[in-house]
Amino acid sequence: MLETISADGNSSSVSTSQKVHVHLSGTFGSGTAKVQFKDEGGTWRDIAGASYTAAADELIELGKSQYDLRVNLSGSTSPALVCILRP
Repeated sequence: MLETISADGNSSSVSTSQKVHVHLSGTFGSGTAKVQFKDEGGTWRDIAGASYTAAADELIELGKSQYDLRVNLSGSTSPALVCILRP
């Protein structure tokens, strides 16, 4: 998934059972981007240590066989955040 986030809110989600490459670049608009996963009850939760205010490249792997991930951007003003979530 590749998209540009231009307002506070959520990216599209990616469902995977593999490690996911998270790439964030562009303008954060003074906001914070958090990578989140969906728990078994359907609630989106922040991944500890996966909160960013500047460009980042990281591999994320959760201890489940299948999971959904997304990026949540909040506190921003006029962002143009390039977001890639790729298994």
